[in-house]
Amino acid sequence: MQVELEKYIPEVQGLIDVAVFAEDDRRVVAIEIALSNKYSHEVDNIEKCQRAGFKKIISAAPNEFILKGIKQEALNRGINLDNVEFRLLSGFYNALHKRKSKQLNLTTIK
Repeated sequence: MQVELEKYIPEVQGLIDVAVFAEDDRRVVAIEIALSNKYSHEVDNIEKCQRAGFKKIISAAPNEFILKGIKQEALNRGINLDNVEFRLLSGFYNALHKRKSKQLNLTTIK
């Protein structure tokens, strides 16, 4: 598996915060980090990941309030959430926020 931060995906003309690829370059997991309560923007990111063909999408946020807002916005738009998980960020939040690390241990997402 290969993990890339701020990965540009040409066909959707946008960045994926964290992209996980299989050895054959299949798009396995996209992780979008929600750092604000701009729910509409975060749901746009979920849709972008779906259009890019990721098998699983994780919308991660620092607190439940933001996660619930994103999920409700997605439901209000009628978006299929079968391949979307909503998760709280854990101890690696500061490292991701500052974009200091090019490596990510996915086991830190709970």
